[in-house]
Amino acid sequence: MKIKQEINNFLNILNLINIKPYKKKINEKYMNNNQIKHFKKIILILYKKITLNKKKKNNIINLPNIIKKLTEKIKFNNKFINKHKKKNIIKKLKNTIKKIKKGNFGYCNKCNNKIGIKTLEKKPTENLCINCKIEFEIKKKLY
Repeated sequence: MKIKQEINNFLNILNLINIKPYKKKINEKYMNNNQIKHFKKIILILYKKITLNKKKKNNIINLPNIIKKLTEKIKFNNKFINKHKKKNIIKKLKNTIKKIKKGNFGYCNKCNNKIGIKTLEKKPTENLCINCKIEFEIKKKLY
């Protein structure tokens, strides 16, 4: 899969890195060692995939000068945007790794409620529970 698709689509993260969803056991404690291992694996694989630098060769041949220059400019702009997105995601992944080490991974930064395993599998860098996320989105739209 392309790194660009990985950056723009956290929803299918488990499919992208070929990991099966975590199967919660009955009466299992939230964020136990098995769950932490599961999420560490997801985060580390994602971090490695995003930080890989694969350079593609420019395949533009026999195009008129203007088209060639425009194409190169567009590619440069896309590289800049993707580089910026990569930096933001890498920063979020590093912060998530810090949260795991501190022992507060999986809990909302605002109200300290559980975020939920399914939500974290879709977006491992999530910091807010569903209620706080909704409140944040409403405030964001108002301002």
